[in-house]
Amino acid sequence: MDLTVLAVGGFAFLCGGLIKGVVGMGLPLTSVALMTQFIDLRIAVPLLVIPILVTNALQAIRGHKLVSLLREYWTLIVTACAFTFIGVYLLYNVNSKHLLLVLGTVITLYGLFNLFAIRVTVSDKHKPWLSPLTGLAAGLMAGMTGVIAIPTMMYFQALKLPKDIFVQALGITFFVAGTFLMIALWLEGGLNLRNIHVSALAMVPAVFGMYVGEKIRKKISEEKFRTWVFIFLCLIGLNLVRKSLY
Repeated sequence: MDLTVLAVGGFAFLCGGLIKGVVGMGLPLTSVALMTQFIDLRIAVPLLVIPILVTNALQAIRGHKLVSLLREYWTLIVTACAFTFIGVYLLYNVNSKHLLLVLGTVITLYGLFNLFAIRVTVSDKHKPWLSPLTGLAAGLMAGMTGVIAIPTMMYFQALKLPKDIFVQALGITFFVAGTFLMIALWLEGGLNLRNIHVSALAMVPAVFGMYVGEKIRKKISEEKFRTWVFIFLCLIGLNLVRKSLY
């Protein structure tokens, strides 16, 4: 693991932690989006594993809905875990430019959806087929790009889950799927004894960034910061699309 990867990874996780500290989300998404500006996606994704597991472990068990949420969204979680293996296979067997195009497009659309406050509502009666479909998309995205958040967040937002349940449901999904992402990457050889310690070290800038972000949150408008975050993600996403095409 050379100094370029360490420097880029440290900066990316610092920024990801900063954004998570201010707005409560976005650490893996921001980190992988920044890292892939400078290093290969196949190197960046394994570095996300430990931060994903650690930052979502407490979020998953915080609250009183762990069992009921597992029971309610088990089809989403199981499907996400299964398709994570397919996503990781694609990560190491498909041209990385195609994956950058997918990642850049998804990040850009996610940023635009939030900038223009586009909201979709889903009725509970659609859960039986939408939950596994969301899990399929989330698993593929997690394996190919390390980003599981976008399909899952959009689905839970569409269900209009109360804030505390929304946060815990995301934590559960991210932690369980993150565990299977780690297994899939290890089996594929992307995660190994040479880089797992770097993934663990990534928690240092991430946690420091979260600490600073929480301090900033008290002094600035969170809504304005969110707006700039989504503009920032749109620009990064568009640049990834550019990199994939030229």
